[in-house]
Amino acid sequence: MTELVFQGILLGLTLSILIGPVFFELLQVSIRRGFKSGIAFALGIVLSDFTCILLAYLGVSNLIQDEYFLFLVGIIGGIVMIAFGIFGIMQKTVIHGVNDENEVVKPKIVANLLKAYFLNLATPFVFIFWLGATSVVTAKYGGSRTDVSLFFLITLGTIFSTDILKSVAALQLKKVLKPNILVVIRKIAGVILILFGVALMYRVIYMQD
Repeated sequence: MTELVFQGILLGLTLSILIGPVFFELLQVSIRRGFKSGIAFALGIVLSDFTCILLAYLGVSNLIQDEYFLFLVGIIGGIVMIAFGIFGIMQKTVIHGVNDENEVVKPKIVANLLKAYFLNLATPFVFIFWLGATSVVTAKYGGSRTDVSLFFLITLGTIFSTDILKSVAALQLKKVLKPNILVVIRKIAGVILILFGVALMYRVIYMQD
């Protein structure tokens, strides 16, 4: 049991330190919309990971390994990332909790939860990773549903906890940065999303050749 808990936490921490599009978007959402939106975004990430684990456990590996399916998901995912990036760059600037029209910026709980959910799912490599992880964990624990469920519960709990810490860190960072720097950070996050989207589309198209 101790080994199971340790390995679950280790996998969660490993995934948490990986830098990808959702990492930058989590920081941007936390800075722009506040702690509640940051938690909602973190929850969306965990729910999308849970969806991938569930699909892998239910045995949809043939679909996930299909080249045409990966190509389709990659193209759609790239478009989604690029769209989110452009939208982020064009959004109204936020300075000290208000936008450029002095309107109070309120948390968008559901919107940010859904945004994180679909942004994370937009990357086909997330499916592939969880497919491999589910296969390995299931084999390691002899197919025991209790052990497998506990392992992934600990892993997802670790991911969610570290994402909350990232949100808190982003809010602390907001307090010491000048407003114009916060605007630059938001635009950089948007550019990074666009670059990830373009890179994803290029990769899946290149894989078809």
